[in-house]
Amino acid sequence: MVKGYSNYVYNAAREVEKRAFRCAEEFLNETKWILHNALILSSGSSSKEVFTAKAILKVCRQETNEIDTCAECYLNANTRTDWFVDVCSQPHLLLWAKLKGFPYWPAKAMGPGQGLSHVNDPNTQTGKRSARELADCIKEVEVHIEKIKSKVGTFKYAKFKTPYEPMDELQQLEMMIPGVTEYMKRQQALASTTESGNDSDHSVSPHKKASSTAACTSGGSSGASDAKQL
Repeated sequence: MVKGYSNYVYNAAREVEKRAFRCAEEFLNETKWILHNALILSSGSSSKEVFTAKAILKVCRQETNEIDTCAECYLNANTRTDWFVDVCSQPHLLLWAKLKGFPYWPAKAMGPGQGLSHVNDPNTQTGKRSARELADCIKEVEVHIEKIKSKVGTFKYAKFKTPYEPMDELQQLEMMIPGVTEYMKRQQALASTTESGNDSDHSVSPHKKASSTAACTSGGSSGASDAKQL
């Protein structure tokens, strides 16, 4: 290994400590430099350093994708156990979503995903343990709905067998949470005011953007293959 190699590897960590990154993409670019330096300074593309750098980059891509999808959900999910009940500045559509090998589960829509399709009816038949876990998750959803009512004003369950249409998500969100569009505008205006008065703060913007993540269940998993509205 080339002398001083560790200086390149730990550069990204120092930038994190200094809160120097203004967005997730800047952090991801820094991890790409780790791989770049490893390829140049190591003995070859099959070296241990290169293998480790590729693994770091893969994890960072996954993490930054989750941050860009919804930074508020990402922060809360990694710092609290009751994060699912919170209402983000851009609320999420509530769904019944299915992960491979699991029953249909209450979830928040995070954006259109590859292979995402609707189902006719959420089959919630489970074993005794899963049934108890499902009941606990439904209680979380009920708390979340009450918080939506408190912040936005109202909540309406979707009609039976209403499919989730990722391309019409905002329209479906307005139908489920009437007045949510105005609520999001107020939150964005508040965030803009806060950011303009805090130019030295380089924390990640909390606004959600489209991503390949389909849904995030109350258990913390994402990437549902089937979904319908709650």
